[in-house]
Amino acid sequence: MERRFHIAASLVAVAFSLMKRMTQGTLTQQVAIIGGLLLIPNCATAQNDDQWTESGLWNGQVPFDAVVGGHEGGVPFYVCRAYQKPGYGTQPGKFREGLPGCSFGFGSQEIYEPTPWFEFLVFGWSIASSGAVPANAVVGGYEAPGPGQLVGPALYYCRASLGNTSDWQLGKIRPGFGACLIPYGGREVYATQYNVLVQGIPYTTVSASNGAVPPDAIRGGRDDDGTDLYICNAFFMGGQHPGKLRSSFGGCDISWGGTEHVVKTYQVLVPAWSIYPPAPQTVDAFNFPAGTDINGTLLHVCRAPYLGTVQLGKTGMNWTTCNFGYGGKEILVSNYDILSSSDPIIK
Repeated sequence: MERRFHIAASLVAVAFSLMKRMTQGTLTQQVAIIGGLLLIPNCATAQNDDQWTESGLWNGQVPFDAVVGGHEGGVPFYVCRAYQKPGYGTQPGKFREGLPGCSFGFGSQEIYEPTPWFEFLVFGWSIASSGAVPANAVVGGYEAPGPGQLVGPALYYCRASLGNTSDWQLGKIRPGFGACLIPYGGREVYATQYNVLVQGIPYTTVSASNGAVPPDAIRGGRDDDGTDLYICNAFFMGGQHPGKLRSSFGGCDISWGGTEHVVKTYQVLVPAWSIYPPAPQTVDAFNFPAGTDINGTLLHVCRAPYLGTVQLGKTGMNWTTCNFGYGGKEILVSNYDILSSSDPIIK
């Protein structure tokens, strides 16, 4: 699949309380159960702290919006970091179902930090209504250009729960719509209460077709039957429209002109990784710090192929290896990628 950098991530937001729940039982109202992190605009901290959520808030479950960065035996690895173990600093690592905690490499050993003393990296959504779009919303496409225009107005990713269902449907929004426009039941449905995907974690897109879902696709919604929905966009009628994806759709499901359309060829939103060493034209490959070593060095999330798996670990600006825990040891691999939004291009 062809990778295309999607948008620079320079601002993040402060966490909306994950323990605060509404009284009714829909997915929209119980945002703490399924949304990884709901955000409001603020300035980024040195370690992007506002993109992390404590594992102890999730009752042993992986947050719905947790970032997938690797795999082992077909099981996804989620990006995590250990931050409460004395003498270790804040260490990026990996978590999957079955592990006793967040695994990271340190001092030639594999170390586990159990819940609640580690955090998951999550995607950020901002609560909005009545057509409002946050200033730090992620661009997901454009309307068809009008006369004399090169591109039309920008479109943004949104999601909402419809009626009394427990779903979380994905759609598009821009100023002037007055609502999140969602493809559903053959129609273009308007939801005036919704969330908007906001900047923070580095994003990119990959090309796909015929219902294919990349292994690290960003999970942003859930269908009526409980099936996960992934964030996509597709070209249609001269524009590029945000939509929703699951394998059975056979394409990216978008809304346009009051109806629902499935487009066979599309882009899927995924985390952005830069190959190490950075390309000469790269301005800053180390622009998403995720932790701090015991000597104060900023640590970054990396991924590396190892024995048929893709492992998650840590690296530093002056390092030449991705370090991760495996089989009780700290493994160092020189062929790796860095979680980074370097040299972004919106396409």
